[in-house]
Amino acid sequence: MPATTSQIFDFLAELREFSKERIEIASPAFSMLRRGLRTVIVRLREEESGHEANEIAQRLRASLFEWLTVPVPYDTHILAAVKVLGDSALVQRRWGADVRAAYDLACRGAELVQLEENPVRAELRRVIRELRSGNRTFKIYSHRRARPHFASLFVEPADSLLLDSDFLSSVREYREAGMFDTLVKMGPLRSWGWGSAPDAIVTAPRFQNLVQLVWSGTADDPGFGYDPVSSPMEIQEPLNRRCS
Repeated sequence: MPATTSQIFDFLAELREFSKERIEIASPAFSMLRRGLRTVIVRLREEESGHEANEIAQRLRASLFEWLTVPVPYDTHILAAVKVLGDSALVQRRWGADVRAAYDLACRGAELVQLEENPVRAELRRVIRELRSGNRTFKIYSHRRARPHFASLFVEPADSLLLDSDFLSSVREYREAGMFDTLVKMGPLRSWGWGSAPDAIVTAPRFQNLVQLVWSGTADDPGFGYDPVSSPMEIQEPLNRRCS
């Protein structure tokens, strides 16, 4: 049931600060994939040969953004998405040796990630299990199409499945969620694109702590949550933890 306006005001009046735990995750294989793919995307977008290169770059960019903000399983779909350019020799003939080198690096990274579980999935599973064991109410903010990947985290008989009510995917859903203990967010705090979130999660929190899981080297938007009218909510010094 949505919280009433008076309940929200009472909650905000009592909430002078909230905590933020930022968990940075590193994976050598994913870093290889990410580094190679970003170089390929930049070079293709610089191409003057026209529409096709730009279209391929956009597809690769969309895939990379999804992998940075959604707990996708590491499977053959990753390599298939990277290999959209086809054979390495063809890549070299069309775009040069440096693009081929970056492409080969990305393909090698895509092959290597399949040898391990996505570390984000393992860490999200741990976080949610801890929240449940502590009887903490929580919500997961994610793109609506990302929900099946979060739901697939829990397949063991001992684990309760995630329900649609555990997710938020829009400003309206956030507004109607009432108050809860913890918001779980994968990816940087940004106002646009895959993994975006409303500024209200900072300017008008309905929760006491934010648990944010990000890939190492991924930054929040500098102005996220900035409100020139209201005084900013006091945030405790973020607890940064690195997993690899």
